[in-house]
Amino acid sequence: MKPRPSLSSGQREALARESRHADPVVRVRVAAVQSWFSGQPFTEGAARAGVSTSTVRRWVRRFIEHGLGALAGEAPARPARPAAGTDPRGHSFTEASKTFLAGIGAELHLARSERGWTRQQLIERCGVEYSPERVANWEHGLRAVPVVALAITCRALEISMAEVVGRSYTSAFDRLPQVPK
Repeated sequence: MKPRPSLSSGQREALARESRHADPVVRVRVAAVQSWFSGQPFTEGAARAGVSTSTVRRWVRRFIEHGLGALAGEAPARPARPAAGTDPRGHSFTEASKTFLAGIGAELHLARSERGWTRQQLIERCGVEYSPERVANWEHGLRAVPVVALAITCRALEISMAEVVGRSYTSAFDRLPQVPK
């Protein structure tokens, strides 16, 4: 087994700075990389980040190969793709997908807030053991809501799942000519 490389003081300081990054995704990645460099196994960082050990390995490898920018998604991970907007997997589609998830989350948050419910109260009304953190991730658009969970949550909130998805879809994908309107 190869010995674990050590961080330079500059790398250590940069990671410490990025641990306060505005983007929570970057903060999670930085924490997992810091954990590994501090001697913890990949499984420790993966458990804290809620990802697989192979994902943490990839983050560490990208950090070693490309530096801090790789944790924020700035380092090229794959060969260039066709121009955005022409390929459904291009940048515009990715951004629209994020907007779609955020739209669904915002709709769920608004409906919950209008009822004056806490996340825990929503979970109790759903009758399923979601964690408040998971619901927060959905509401902030950080994680996709599984279809069954969306159906249960919309039913508990007494809102139309079709309308939630429809409004979010329209606001996210209207500018992309290659997707159905």
